[in-house]
Amino acid sequence: MDLIGYFEGDDCVDDVAKTMASIEESRGITPGIAEQAASKAILDVAHGTLAAKRLGKGQPGWLFTKQMAEQATHPEIAAYHALSLKKLAPTQDTVVEVCTGAGLDSYALSKQFSTVISFEADALVASIARGNLRRAGVTNLEIISEPWDSSHYHTNQLASFCLWADPSRRSKETRVRNAAQYMPPVESLLAVETESMGIKLGPADDVAQYRTAGYSIETIGFGRECREKILWKGADQPRVTLVDSKATWRQGDKAKWRKGEMEKRRNGEKAVSVVEPREGAFVVEPHAAVIASGFVEEYFSEIGAGVIDSRIAYGLCETQPALTALHGAYQIVGVDSGVSVKRIQQRINELKWNSRTEIKKRGWDKTTEWLWHKLTFPITDLAGVIIVARSENAHVTLYCMKCE
Repeated sequence: MDLIGYFEGDDCVDDVAKTMASIEESRGITPGIAEQAASKAILDVAHGTLAAKRLGKGQPGWLFTKQMAEQATHPEIAAYHALSLKKLAPTQDTVVEVCTGAGLDSYALSKQFSTVISFEADALVASIARGNLRRAGVTNLEIISEPWDSSHYHTNQLASFCLWADPSRRSKETRVRNAAQYMPPVESLLAVETESMGIKLGPADDVAQYRTAGYSIETIGFGRECREKILWKGADQPRVTLVDSKATWRQGDKAKWRKGEMEKRRNGEKAVSVVEPREGAFVVEPHAAVIASGFVEEYFSEIGAGVIDSRIAYGLCETQPALTALHGAYQIVGVDSGVSVKRIQQRINELKWNSRTEIKKRGWDKTTEWLWHKLTFPITDLAGVIIVARSENAHVTLYCMKCE
């Protein structure tokens, strides 16, 4: 079977759909389904397309391998990428994309730019993306099934363009954390002579070295997760953006970064103080994207919070902070020094908290699941939040009510 031509066409959609239905009916890939599939590639695409739907990335008529589904950008985030890049280069008509993948970023870029030239080294992935985009009605995009490099003639023949890149962060089956080992390496992308570009980076990767003049790093959140970081060239983007809630934060937005606090940082001191938790105070839990940005201390300072421990991202306010998608807030109704399962059980019984009670922890070596299975909960209509956290050289257990 000519898989390249097959996946660029339309017959594959029905074939994959039948295999998907069999997988869903059997609740997994059985030996019988594997034998009936016309090829291993069709089986992988059926499995991947189901995964894309579970991840909220599926689109009508779109196909994914399992790896494509895992690495594809969520459609809402892809739309944000494209709009942000267009704002950086409002007069630019052409964008060069490095690493097409499933084509979700390609599709979003095609809505903002007149011409999209996309490079995809994997021929099978490129064929699936071509089929996806053709069925989606995209006509202003060319996918080139070749590895991109900065000396490529397709790039050099363009008078001007802006760049979007989602370099591979895997080497065979190994997850790469060093941006210099991406494929292609970030340094090769930065060498491109264009005034505007965006490069997608891993959410947990160390990218501090790219915070230089002319560049900014934006951390992207979606739902409760940090999904990625973006290295932008050409503008100072918000430091944190929660795409689904449209919340943004950039240190200094509210002019609360006082001169004395900046002086503390220059002297090697902390800009926020360690505060002992007490009943009536409020625990602040930043969104995962705020934490991943590396600027939690600045964030706490802006909202007037101290910290429970200098090494963990739990803030503490004396009064209730304004509620925002960028952080959660919990009022403390009880405090215990250390961590005692017996004492936690006593507190649950006293507070009459049911099994919907949430358990959170930071800086403690046990898992929340371990603690959960040690406890029993009464049948009531009340639920709370139990927070186990490191507190300087010890631990503290906090019993809280979520602020709504």
